[in-house]
Amino acid sequence: MSSRRITLVVVITVGLLLSLALLPEVIRSRTPAAKDSCISLLKEIDGATQIWQEEHDKGTNDVPTWEDLKPYCKHVPLVCPQGGSYTLGALATEPTCSIPIHSLNFGYVIVMDETGARLTEVAVTVYQHQKAEYQTKTGTNGVARVTSFPASTVDSWSDGTRHLEAEKEGYEPATSPVTVQWPIRFKLKKKSE
Repeated sequence: MSSRRITLVVVITVGLLLSLALLPEVIRSRTPAAKDSCISLLKEIDGATQIWQEEHDKGTNDVPTWEDLKPYCKHVPLVCPQGGSYTLGALATEPTCSIPIHSLNFGYVIVMDETGARLTEVAVTVYQHQKAEYQTKTGTNGVARVTSFPASTVDSWSDGTRHLEAEKEGYEPATSPVTVQWPIRFKLKKKSE
């Protein structure tokens, strides 16, 4: 074999190895774009439902159909780029995707007491494999964001390895898996004295 052919084989082999090494990064870089695209479509659906509600004088308990929303949407059919399915609910609720991190409320936690009043200064901790990973507190509106990154970040939020815990002095702590739809809501019970 000539040295020219050997060089060509080496160059092709190195190129293939580099391609294989970079393939996971290329896949990961496309995933955030797909999540962002899904969230953009959810915003479009939400806007379409609001316009439909106003134009047809509908109440917050009415539920539109996909046919009702078609004239108000730019992108038809509305399909999640990662294969999730969209769900419409009553007009008082936001549309959802079956992929949990594809949510208009991804990363938000709402903490209330038994009466439904929102609680401030509640410690909300994210655990992964039983180890505390991140902690924050609810603000004056009883809401905390447990992700320090946008929903487009590649992450394993729906793989079942994480759970959340909400704690406040004078209340019993509460735990929730992170496989549910966002925002995650906690209702804390006062400790009995």
